[in-house]
Amino acid sequence: MKKKYWICTTSGCKIFIHTDINNNYLSGGKNEHKHAANPELLEVHQTRQQIKRRVINELTPIGAVYDEEMSKASMSSTAIAIFPTVHEIYQGFAKTRRKAMPAPPQS
Repeated sequence: MKKKYWICTTSGCKIFIHTDINNNYLSGGKNEHKHAANPELLEVHQTRQQIKRRVINELTPIGAVYDEEMSKASMSSTAIAIFPTVHEIYQGFAKTRRKAMPAPPQS
């Protein structure tokens, strides 16, 4: 039997469940899920991950990648409101890019 494995994306929440391929509950989730769903945070996370992938794999300036991905993203107004500005996330993405780039050759 094929299963899907689900986990809560909220930090510190350890809830997980297993469903079949038709999303019928099979097992898991023994503890009570004590917080409300927040789909906006999932939208923000997915968009940030897409920006991060592009920053690592392309040499396009980070600000341009941010602008392109924000214009392509179909996020709710709430998700847009909580999404960090380019100035707030620039340093983190710049550090990620530096780590992914090979070191210059020593001569």
